[in-house]
Amino acid sequence: MGRLDWRWLVVIGAFAVAAGALLALLTGAGGDELGEGTAPEQTARGTGAAAATSRPSSPAGTITATAAAEVTVGMTGAEVLERFTPPDERAGVNLGAGGAAPQENWTWHLAGGDFTVYFDTATGEVAGFIASTPVLETPTGARVGEPFGPIQEEFSAELRLSPIGDGNYVLSAGTPGSYPALTFGVQEGTVLQLIGGYPGPAGE
Repeated sequence: MGRLDWRWLVVIGAFAVAAGALLALLTGAGGDELGEGTAPEQTARGTGAAAATSRPSSPAGTITATAAAEVTVGMTGAEVLERFTPPDERAGVNLGAGGAAPQENWTWHLAGGDFTVYFDTATGEVAGFIASTPVLETPTGARVGEPFGPIQEEFSAELRLSPIGDGNYVLSAGTPGSYPALTFGVQEGTVLQLIGGYPGPAGE
């Protein structure tokens, strides 16, 4: 009887080992499935985060001869709205004698001043931008409200006095004096405006 009990114990022990191995196998498979299941969730969350960073935002960043933040010369209004929130104001500009407005301005009211994107209505594309706010800065860090002297000293060989406006200095992307350019609107030695792109289609 004792020998029979011993044999049964061996059988039961073997069964327990097999059951443990099967449980470990199933648990491992379940873990893999969970890992595969969480990967898309993590990917989706990552995509959501990326999408959030690419949502339209208030204009800010760097202004150059051809770009202001993520908006560049030649973009359409729809492309601008993919990058910036809707403007606070939209207005046609016509400095001539009647007729259709050759220029349309989109203006955002920001801290310390305004930022304007102006369009050539003949093409529907961005022609340039005007920043009268320190929210935008040049690649070298110059902002509205700062002295023009250090800028003039740094770019003395490239700067040209603009034929448009009074006290505007042009820093061209190409040949000095040409457009597109980054123009500094200066009054009494202080930068009042940063203007990128081409002259406004409506004229001075």
